[in-house]
Amino acid sequence: MRRYWGNWAGFAVFLLITCLGAVLRYLWIVKIPNPPIMDFLGYYKTALSFYRHQGLAVDGEPAGYVGIMYPLVLGCYFLLVGHSDVFTAKVFNVIISTASLVVFFFMMRKLLPNRRLAMAGYLILALLPNYIAYNSVLGSEILFTFLFAVTLWISITKVDNRWRYPLLGILCAVTALTRPFFLAYPAVLVMLHWIQTKSLKRSVAMAASVFVAMALTLSPWIYRNYKTFDAFIPVSYNGGVNLFINNNSDNLHGGYMPLEKVTPREGFKEKLRSVGAEYPQYSPKLEPLYRAEAQHWIVTHPLQFLQLGVAREKLTFFSGANDIEMWAIAENANKNTRRFMLFRHISDIVIHVLSGCGLLFLLINIPKTVVAIVRKRRIADFPSVILTMNILFYAAIYFVFEGQARYNFPVLFLLVIATLAFAYNAMQFDRLMEKDPVKPQSLQ
Repeated sequence: MRRYWGNWAGFAVFLLITCLGAVLRYLWIVKIPNPPIMDFLGYYKTALSFYRHQGLAVDGEPAGYVGIMYPLVLGCYFLLVGHSDVFTAKVFNVIISTASLVVFFFMMRKLLPNRRLAMAGYLILALLPNYIAYNSVLGSEILFTFLFAVTLWISITKVDNRWRYPLLGILCAVTALTRPFFLAYPAVLVMLHWIQTKSLKRSVAMAASVFVAMALTLSPWIYRNYKTFDAFIPVSYNGGVNLFINNNSDNLHGGYMPLEKVTPREGFKEKLRSVGAEYPQYSPKLEPLYRAEAQHWIVTHPLQFLQLGVAREKLTFFSGANDIEMWAIAENANKNTRRFMLFRHISDIVIHVLSGCGLLFLLINIPKTVVAIVRKRRIADFPSVILTMNILFYAAIYFVFEGQARYNFPVLFLLVIATLAFAYNAMQFDRLMEKDPVKPQSLQ
């Protein structure tokens, strides 16, 4: 107990904050109306299909366009509790969101220098508007963030490597089944392992263990997709179209745009016709063609791609909390009240502060991370490298794909930790300067 909370009083504060976070999440789903729409409605329908023993399908069509793990786990929860209404799905979100809080705390005890700072971060995360509001959204954000947090926590916790490496592979596979881009995350784990150990042999062994466990975990779903779609699909088949609609000459803002709004090259239309399709048709077998076309545009339009990448980062990290209004509150809800506007303004400020401090943290620690990668000795400030590489991983994904405020959700707890670390280091520097101030040089 002393290791994590210090004493019984610290443990009591931890329980109080956890209960506060859980109650606020539950009150939100009770008080704020928000029926599932768009992609969220598709997730719910897939969970219902599984619950009714009709397979993993959306409106009778086999699921596979997006990651399957959230609707699958939600469907299992429906089977466990015996009913499947929308409120039940939101209660499931509250349970997972509260469990995430606990994982966040243990992680902060690893990455922050003292208990008080970790407890302050825990309180911020319990009260963070996004982490409360998204409990009413039937999307993959909460489950994905929980799985990612567990993966990161296991990677930095002292566990027998014979169990840790395969477990990380399994967690990476399950998390990738929730959000497909997580297939690339083992590269981050391997790089962090190299930075920490500086042993090429051990890092290669770690990579092999993770990738084998990951492949074995994904193999049943890959086989199912091959039998269903007659194509090799590791997780989902929306990667090609997402890359295409976000990297073209018609996309000027870096956000989502409908496929039919993109003007394709005539040569690309001919490629589609050669396989019996007409633009803007899309199917699993057409996914490689759309992906190749997007990659062609990126290579031939490097400056425009960079401009879109910057726009996507801005949309993701510096759009405030407009995603709460868009996705977590029903469209017909009364949003023209002083109470709601105050909530919205506070939420915007919180996100801008976290993103701004996170950016400063990155600017300070990216050079340190580069040095940690190339030099032969281990680095002393490993927690900063962990935060830097994980935030950069998501920033790199969003630089290439779509940008929107909803996608900052899994990074927010990292930004909270980075903000507290940045503030703590700044305070320590000020105290050092007070004890040993630098004398100004003479102007003579």
